[in-house]
Amino acid sequence: MYRQQVKLAFQTDQLTEGQVAYTVATQVPSANVFVSNSMPIRDVDQFGIPQTHSLNWWCNRGANGIDGVVSSALGMAAVSDRANYLVIGDLAFFHDMNGLMMAQRHQLALTIIVINNNGGGIFSFLPQAALNRILSPYLARRRI
Repeated sequence: MYRQQVKLAFQTDQLTEGQVAYTVATQVPSANVFVSNSMPIRDVDQFGIPQTHSLNWWCNRGANGIDGVVSSALGMAAVSDRANYLVIGDLAFFHDMNGLMMAQRHQLALTIIVINNNGGGIFSFLPQAALNRILSPYLARRRI
């Protein structure tokens, strides 16, 4: 039932973060998929319905930080002979762009899917959202 509801919800021309997670889970062939912290990991958990094909899912959870995500995904790609993908939010991507130098230097193959959720989209779902008046000058807010 849930699988059908998700399929129906994503039969639209409007691209959402949840739809990106669903599309990766259902359309990417056998591959490694590294998922960033913050919203991408929550989107994959909610909408990345397991399929019959073989995807290896990877992530860093640690202290929920966004530092080093690009570099971690490149580390995965460095030791893999499969196709490699990274699903990452814009803020986490910008936070570790220097990892891209290693991709070029070591000729690592990684397809990066950057979700523009206005830098910190997760904050609209957390208790801090109640502090909108105080935080709005510092965080972009958007619910999807």
